[in-house]
Amino acid sequence: MNRQLAETIIRYLSFSGESDERQPAPPNFSLRQWEHTFAWLDNMNLALYLLQKLRDTHDDRKLPSAVLSRLQQNDFRNRQRVDEMASQFAVLNDRFGQSGVRYAVVKGFSLVPEFCPNASLRQQSDLDYLVDRESVPAAQQVLGELGYFLKSHESSEEWIFWKSPIPLAATGSDQYEAKGRFVIELHLTLWRPEEHGIALTGPLFSPRQTIEREWRGTRFHALRDDDAFMLQVLHVMQHVLSGSIRMSWFYEIAHCLRHRAQHALFWQQVEERAASDVLLPQFVAIIAELAVQFFQAPLPSVVQKWRTELSPSVKVWLQNYGRRLAFEKVPIYELSLFSTSKLVVFLHCQFLPDPSRRRHFLRRRLLPWTRPAKIVRSIRQRPAELLDSQWRHRQFLFYRIVFHAGAGLRYLCEIPRWLWLNRAATRGCRQSRTTLRERRRAGG
Repeated sequence: MNRQLAETIIRYLSFSGESDERQPAPPNFSLRQWEHTFAWLDNMNLALYLLQKLRDTHDDRKLPSAVLSRLQQNDFRNRQRVDEMASQFAVLNDRFGQSGVRYAVVKGFSLVPEFCPNASLRQQSDLDYLVDRESVPAAQQVLGELGYFLKSHESSEEWIFWKSPIPLAATGSDQYEAKGRFVIELHLTLWRPEEHGIALTGPLFSPRQTIEREWRGTRFHALRDDDAFMLQVLHVMQHVLSGSIRMSWFYEIAHCLRHRAQHALFWQQVEERAASDVLLPQFVAIIAELAVQFFQAPLPSVVQKWRTELSPSVKVWLQNYGRRLAFEKVPIYELSLFSTSKLVVFLHCQFLPDPSRRRHFLRRRLLPWTRPAKIVRSIRQRPAELLDSQWRHRQFLFYRIVFHAGAGLRYLCEIPRWLWLNRAATRGCRQSRTTLRERRRAGG
């Protein structure tokens, strides 16, 4: 990618309402610079949000014609995709209701308008439903009757259905195609402690506690507003811990923070919701802080309070490493040398107090001898349809090996700096506390 253009796009999408005339605007970059940034823009799911902002500010007319044409074509394709998914969405909700399935729509279309003003601006590849265990057989039967078949059973708590195979690595404009390239996911839970070793003790989300929503004339069950916000935070937090994120998620959370800035009752409900587990306020503060760093969203007072209560090490990570997440390549699709994505391990370890669990996690993250389960399972099930050729398979494996070797080495080289930054932060905290005590004594 062209780093300068990527930085400019993020600033351009900011909610600060301020423009820095010293910084170039996206239209001022050359076609070549755009071509080097398209993959990043698509993988981060920011292309359509960018096009809408360019239209709103009338800057789209200043773009190189080839760039504008590409963005417009992808916008047209994605609208067709959303229309197809919306049609299936309406049918599914109706059939689930008729069959007595107890469900809540999560993510996807349920984010409109709180997190996204228009569903056609989102790139989504699935329809997610939170269901209770008793409803799983009925939900599976409905999907089977509608022509979906089980793609994979990831665990005892998640089932993925599709109508036709989806390419392993749909990149570029292929990401916006309709043609049934989406899946239906049934979830019993949306937080996976087995993947990251962090268990949450409080009750999370239940399809028994929902409200009725309407979108495009379709009525469906969704989580309450405070639950929906917390779910988005946990969804993004899980991806941050894995070192693989989409910038659109932070953009959408920033949109929600801005939209809800003056809603005192909502933040009171979020505060009460976060009281169910000591980690929830920390996760909200971390994700909100990253949304602020990227898109200058306003922070409500309760989240500002939670941010000040973060541990010094978490603050060090946010100040020195958080912003790097925006400019990482997706290693499944691109060759990535000495990636910084594993530096998120420094953050992750702050939530693993048990030494043995932390060592187990470090070995698994730094030396992942097994390939990602979902991808391997899909390759084995339909190799001819999922892989363009045997060469594509070898390329994928080569990219993964290079990524893990380089990222692991990058992590090891960063350890001295990480320790030095933490020592400096600890000294700073001690000095601040000493100064505060002296002022209190002087005032007394």
